Amino acid sequence: MSGVAEERVARQEPWQTGEADIWEEKFGVIVKMCENTVVLIDPLGEEDKYSRRILRNWRSFVRANVDTGNKTVWKLQTFKHQLQMDGSSCGVLTLNFAEQYLTSGSIDQVETSPASIRAERLEIAGLLMENQGNIDEYCIICSMMDLQSANTTINMVQCDHCNRWAHTECTLYSAEELSHDFSFMCKKCKVNG
Repeated sequence: MSGVAEERVARQEPWQTGEADIWEEKFGVIVKMCENTVVLIDPLGEEDKYSRRILRNWRSFVRANVDTGNKTVWKLQTFKHQLQMDGSSCGVLTLNFAEQYLTSGSIDQVETSPASIRAERLEIAGLLMENQGNIDEYCIICSMMDLQSANTTINMVQCDHCNRWAHTECTLYSAEELSHDFSFMCKKCKVNG
């Protein structure tokens, strides 16, 4: 589970999403924290194939990381939906099912025809292009912009070779080491010589 998802669990946000890859199959998982429900959506419609395993793994994660001794009862929820028609649109459908569910509580309006999938691929590509950040603003070590968002000042050092930036904390160098004519080379540049 990603750090973002773990953070949401810790803060008890009302939902979280994720894409799982088990046995070379892709499916969507939405966790409704307030309702103690795990929503499982498989574009191929084979939720029963691994629903018990998903729920068991989620319960184990919650017991180990969140649950403070009380025996929370978690439920699994699945929906009837149109099935994936090819072998390559699982990612697009997983996104569409999750978006439809989170906005309307239902997934029965998601179209799985080849024409719909093509249109959704273009929509997703457009959204990614519109919302792409400037990669140079992200730390080359942790891939985040703000290491600690509570700080108003972000101390960073620039690689002398590729000109990308890294948080000083991520470099593991002290502020003193970085203050005077220090030549910093990121790990990628060290490896590539």
